[in-house]
Amino acid sequence: MRVAAIDLGTNTCLCLIAEVTGPTDKRELKVVYDVSRVVRFRERVHEQQEFIPGALSRAEIALDEFEQV
Repeated sequence: MRVAAIDLGTNTCLCLIAEVTGPTDKRELKVVYDVSRVVRFRERVHEQQEFIPGALSRAEIALDEFEQV
């Protein structure tokens, strides 16, 4: 079974995908994908009081990439 964790931070989007194997009492994880993409969500947030379109676009591109794995 594959499991994933995604962290959307103020500067980066992180994605970790692992394959879980073994019986319940001896689970093993094998990392199959571990990547960080700079999206700069905080870019001009204090000035604009909202996310700018460029930051949202960068995040969407990163999430689309993660989806392809």
